[in-house]
Amino acid sequence: MGQHYAPATDVTGRPAYPGLFLFKMLLVGIWHGGLSDEAVEDMANANLYVMRFLALVSGRRCSRSFSAVSFQNTLNSYPGMG
Repeated sequence: MGQHYAPATDVTGRPAYPGLFLFKMLLVGIWHGGLSDEAVEDMANANLYVMRFLALVSGRRCSRSFSAVSFQNTLNSYPGMG
């Protein structure tokens, strides 16, 4: 995944989330009935099981800059992924 998705920063210049983290966020949304990006973020910040799956460090929060849609579009642009 790293060879296809490896941005250093997001559009605002902040460090980008790693591809594996974004992929796990997509999985959380799918496994919980197709949650919106905002609902996945809320779950990542409130549910201990999800925090552990995402390997979030205690006290660190997933910010509102997460965009599952743009990451999913990036994945779908590769042959055999969409």
